Amino acid sequence: MAAFLVLSMLLSGCTSTASNPFPKVTQPLPTSSATITSEPPVTPAAPTPSEQIVLKVGAPISSKTADYLVKLYSAKQTDSLGSGINGSNVSLDVLDSQKTNFTVEILQTPSTGATLDTISQWEASGFVPDIIFTDAMASLETNGKVLPLTNYIASNSLYLPGIVSPSMLNSCSMNNQLYGIPYAASAQILFVNMDVLAKAGVDQVPFHLDLDTLTSIATAVHSITTDKTPISEMNLAFYRADEFLPFLASSYADNAGWFMFNGSGFDFHAPAFGKSISYLRSFVDNGFSLESLSKEDQVKAFDSLDPRLSNRVAMWIGNTEDISFWTTNTAYTLSITQIPSETAQSESPPALTVYPLCISASSKNAQLASDFASFMALDEDAVLLTARLEKPGGYLPVISSSTVWNAVMAEQTFGQQLLQFRTLMGKAYYNPISNHESAYLLINQMLTDTGGMLLDKKTDLTTVIPLLANAQISA
Repeated sequence: MAAFLVLSMLLSGCTSTASNPFPKVTQPLPTSSATITSEPPVTPAAPTPSEQIVLKVGAPISSKTADYLVKLYSAKQTDSLGSGINGSNVSLDVLDSQKTNFTVEILQTPSTGATLDTISQWEASGFVPDIIFTDAMASLETNGKVLPLTNYIASNSLYLPGIVSPSMLNSCSMNNQLYGIPYAASAQILFVNMDVLAKAGVDQVPFHLDLDTLTSIATAVHSITTDKTPISEMNLAFYRADEFLPFLASSYADNAGWFMFNGSGFDFHAPAFGKSISYLRSFVDNGFSLESLSKEDQVKAFDSLDPRLSNRVAMWIGNTEDISFWTTNTAYTLSITQIPSETAQSESPPALTVYPLCISASSKNAQLASDFASFMALDEDAVLLTARLEKPGGYLPVISSSTVWNAVMAEQTFGQQLLQFRTLMGKAYYNPISNHESAYLLINQMLTDTGGMLLDKKTDLTTVIPLLANAQISA
């Protein structure tokens, strides 16, 4: 039954780094072909004590955490955890007494995972992890570096819809095969400099933000700067309006996707796209963002300093991964909100980037690696134990458990706000870098080539749409 459900989820759903087209801060920002055929999993013979299996894991966790996860895995396999005991309260001393059939060796990765170049360097050094946490799943699949997992996880109950959403699994699937196990997710958000808003008489911003409220806030901030204000002291309501381009259409339509990408193509003729462009053109025309200034005035206003670090910009788009950076490297009071919804009565879907665990094509213990990676990512107790030992920040759980969400968010900066994403995860749309890297690169190129024209009210939108259409045809 589980095999049927998993296969159905992968076959029926639609999937909703290269150079970034938007300027980054000048100061350091956070971080941040062979053909593989699907074969039935092969279960290795049980090792003797002297031949205990060692799984190599490339992930952003400590060796201590990995060791305890192995012990927790073994305890749950033998039903020795005990009644009422879970990952948040299990005694580490009890886990230390647990016998295991395998051990792990950790190779630390960045919080966003290993790149294709990193994995190539591992190969050159002779060390290739069995389990790889990565932000380059599509590239790894194209280059034959990772295994298709559908057969390996077919009977695994952790993949049932009540635990992880089909759309989340689809974001880690290619060619109707699962290639990655969702491990961590980050969401696009607005960062808000509350000190600038205070000067504008705005004392709070709701996490559930709508476009009318955003316009009102922007208008209030814009009014701080008068004709007598030196340009070097001016305040901006928003950093760059073009940062909204991949996301704002989804405020008008749940199915708009990441810059109108639906998993196989783009629909720039959809009404939601036209509405989002109309809003952003008005935003720029009213003087709310950096694009409202000439290049010369931008330099006069901020010199070489990134405007977001000037304490004179009220809002900008970022990612939950960046929360730690902005809260520790700036002196002003910070808040966050969702990407705004169309109205106060509607809710905008989260724009997610999923970072998966993949299984190396060179693994000699692929079934065990798949089972343990699934446990690390999707087992409630494993996630609770990891959160207890690692206390990661800025990432959202990939499983639906309210217990997990409450525990993971309890210690996070802005945890109460981020907790509100839980009920919206079923509506989420996904960064195509996870499983459509070519689309991700094309989107970045289209934004670079046409972003200025899309925001310029003097440019007829009907002349820009063909350029976008030609870009996707030539890709």
